[in-house]
Amino acid sequence: MQPTTDRKIRCEQTNALKVPGTCDPKAHFDALMKHEIEARPTKKPRFINRICQIAEPAYHPFTRETGLAKILYCIEGHALLIADDGQTRFMTAGSGLFIPAGYEYDLLLGRGTQNWLSSHWEADSPVMSMPELVGGQSFTINDTSEIFRKFTEKVITEVKDGPLSENLVHSWLHMLIHESQEKSRSYSLIPPLEAEAESIQDLLAAIKLKPSAEWNLNSAAELAGYSPFHLSRLFRSTVNLGLPKFVEASRTEKAIEDLLAGTTPMNLLFEVCGFGSPQAMRMAIREFTGFLPSELRSRTGE
Repeated sequence: MQPTTDRKIRCEQTNALKVPGTCDPKAHFDALMKHEIEARPTKKPRFINRICQIAEPAYHPFTRETGLAKILYCIEGHALLIADDGQTRFMTAGSGLFIPAGYEYDLLLGRGTQNWLSSHWEADSPVMSMPELVGGQSFTINDTSEIFRKFTEKVITEVKDGPLSENLVHSWLHMLIHESQEKSRSYSLIPPLEAEAESIQDLLAAIKLKPSAEWNLNSAAELAGYSPFHLSRLFRSTVNLGLPKFVEASRTEKAIEDLLAGTTPMNLLFEVCGFGSPQAMRMAIREFTGFLPSELRSRTGE
């Protein structure tokens, strides 16, 4: 299948520009079409769980289907969502997006496992309502309530264990729309925090504010007011990451923002973000995003 877009990314080794191919990770196509045909007259939402392995970045055609309202939720994976005006959002596990009917996007999937739950329905569906959102509304599971996060875990478990319960996922969609009305972040590399993490909120904020600083357990413990041993245990149990990994994730988030915005020269970016070398930054970005730094920056061939 040929790609539906001419947006290019830059090859790391040759610095040449290329248009990625198209990957549509649909499974059991006949069963999906039967579900689609049965649901279309009632205009009920249809649910598809798409799973695949991506060796090289590839475009997904789903977001180019403009006649339907859609919701995308990333269970596992990484992607770039590119609007027609070139505005780009990074999405990863826990990211979601509403796409009103009539809007076109390119969804560029990154390397690795891709597991997405999508739903689509007619814009005039009597069953589903879609808020008036200009250009779509993004959200992250981190921004939602603990009740909704637990509900989402139940939905994901059902996705893994077998056929989706229509009533369960339908309820989840309505709750998701309600929960994410005021949200705007499209991703977070940090897992949802436990309630006990409030005791180190000032430390977390300081790291996020200046990830390029030389953070280590001793300096972090001094700022937090704990012993290094106690902070290490508290950090891992409440943040769900060790301190070094949290710092690396925070630095990578800053690098992603700079790469998408094009605000910092590539040869200076690793220092601005606090990485020890360009190779360390490259490895972290590929681990956390499934993309190389050059692929995040060079998307249109400009």
